Amino acid sequence: MRTSSAVVAAIALTLVGFLGVMMLAASGLSWAGSGFTIAEYPDSDDSERVIGLTLGALGVALWALVSALMVWGGGPAGQGDRRAVRVVVGAGAVLVVALFVAVVPVRP
Repeated sequence: MRTSSAVVAAIALTLVGFLGVMMLAASGLSWAGSGFTIAEYPDSDDSERVIGLTLGALGVALWALVSALMVWGGGPAGQGDRRAVRVVVGAGAVLVVALFVAVVPVRP
């Protein structure tokens, strides 16, 4: 029961990481050679962009913090249970980082 709930939590956490990365990309954040830049959209104002960047940064930060706590924290009791949760969290980390690398370098 603890293992299955931890795996479900890790999957939900991966979705939070996806949402954070997509919010950063939708806000116009890109890697434009010399560092991170924010694209200027003619039909949006600064408050919309700030909200998107804040939600994206909070989503990615929440994903990173809770993932670290799940891997190095208490977790399920058995060694096999811990291993299963670490595999799911690791796969989620690979997916979120791959999405970040695929989406953010693209200039909108």
